[in-house]
Amino acid sequence: MGSDALIAIRLEQIRRIREKNPRQALFLCEQILHVLSKQRGTSLWLRAQMTYAQCLLYCGRIEDVLRVCSQSKGAIEQLDSTGNPLRCMLYATLSYCLAFTGQFEGALEYAQRLLNLSQRMSDPHHECRAWLTMGTVHGMIEYYPVALACFTQALSLAEKLGDVIVQATALDNMGVVYEALGLVPHALENYHRAYELRSTIGSTPALAQTLLNMAVAHCRLGQYSQALKLARQGRDYAQQTGEIRVESQCMAIMGWTYAELGKALRAIQCAQKSLEIQRKISASSPSNVTALSALINAQLLLKQEKAAQATLIELMKLAEQRDQPSVALQCTDTLYRISKDAGDTSQALYWSEQRHHWLSLAVQRHQQEQSTRQALQELVTRLTQENAAYQQQLAEMKQVIEQQRGEIARLTLAAASHRRGGVQKHGNPNSINGISNEIAFEIEQATSPSEIELLLKKVDWIIPGFVQALRAQVAGLTPMEVLICTLLRMQLRSKEIAQLLNVSLSTVNHHREHIRHKCKLQRRESLVLFLCSLG
Repeated sequence: MGSDALIAIRLEQIRRIREKNPRQALFLCEQILHVLSKQRGTSLWLRAQMTYAQCLLYCGRIEDVLRVCSQSKGAIEQLDSTGNPLRCMLYATLSYCLAFTGQFEGALEYAQRLLNLSQRMSDPHHECRAWLTMGTVHGMIEYYPVALACFTQALSLAEKLGDVIVQATALDNMGVVYEALGLVPHALENYHRAYELRSTIGSTPALAQTLLNMAVAHCRLGQYSQALKLARQGRDYAQQTGEIRVESQCMAIMGWTYAELGKALRAIQCAQKSLEIQRKISASSPSNVTALSALINAQLLLKQEKAAQATLIELMKLAEQRDQPSVALQCTDTLYRISKDAGDTSQALYWSEQRHHWLSLAVQRHQQEQSTRQALQELVTRLTQENAAYQQQLAEMKQVIEQQRGEIARLTLAAASHRRGGVQKHGNPNSINGISNEIAFEIEQATSPSEIELLLKKVDWIIPGFVQALRAQVAGLTPMEVLICTLLRMQLRSKEIAQLLNVSLSTVNHHREHIRHKCKLQRRESLVLFLCSLG
């Protein structure tokens, strides 16, 4: 086996490793790219690039993902149909990246292109992941009905294919949508199913995220003891794989639950640990909001008003940095109450004015979000209508192609009949691709090799010299294989050949594989094109 074949196998292994340990997969992919550094632009290098981009995506390095995609996009788009799997990887990766960076229109466009391409390829595996991508993007723009429909479609296909990873991911995402809609029990049901599936494949980073989702849901239901237990499990899994982002979030939830359970000192420890971890990644992470909120609750529980005020001001600055006026509004409200209870009138008045300021901004932001959501929903509707029109056009084109194939076969027979010096009457409209009833009957009756040889002599007038050229070019073909080659050369499909020969479709496909082997064709070479080149 050549080195390129070994690298291709290694890239497939990396895809599976990525689910369990993204950082290890990333390291292995970097090594392969180093080996392929002198093969830039080749299909193998492009595949390695896209595998690398997906590993970067799993590790949350969005800017690096976009850089890698921009390096490969032009070359991938120039490939012929053999590059469609790479296009699927490119479109899925770009769709996720653009959604994470708030560029939802571009994300929707790539998601739709991915779905159209996968359906055109008739590849259920790519289509399954395309529906998952569509659902994720629609969920991020809070268009929940469409998101749920997409996730349901992905889940259904994944169950048929036995793709446990997509099943679990779809269930997790459906849980997030249900939670956003306030249907927390439904969310927990989906999280539990996702957890059971992930446990069977040992996808440790994903298990940590699922446990975190479950802990948050239990917090919303006021079930703090159960939430604490799940957050601890999630933290342990995250520590095993170095997923410090999830570890920090789990610690923040632990701090929150400890505060709600009245264990203020433990709450402060967990919240501070979460902040310590998260500041290594990003000072403005969403986890910091949760951790600071947990820290504030614990400080107020311990009557540490001064410390709570300092933390509240820190949280306000973070909310301003993240452009979250609703969080800043909650902070000013708490600061106002602390100042009022302490009898500090001037500070209470100041925070009251600040509260009014942030309330105005929060209302304005809510109106902007509603307007943006409406615009995105209109965009989704337009894209859906365009896709429906495209599918209709595609169906009509397929119908025209079928009619043209039949007409070509009919004219071929007519021309061959004319060359024999007579006019052959055409078979009835029900005969396959214009093959006359007489020929079709003889094909159906031919069973032994000698009968097939006699039939081939009669059929040879349809494509003069083809059988002779085929046997001269390809040695070792059986009479049945020569007959199948002749029918393929006449543009019949495997299903139609099976109908003529009165055999199963799998039998015809088995013969085709033997023929390909004897013709010494590569995996991506077309058998029909090869046969057409012979005469």
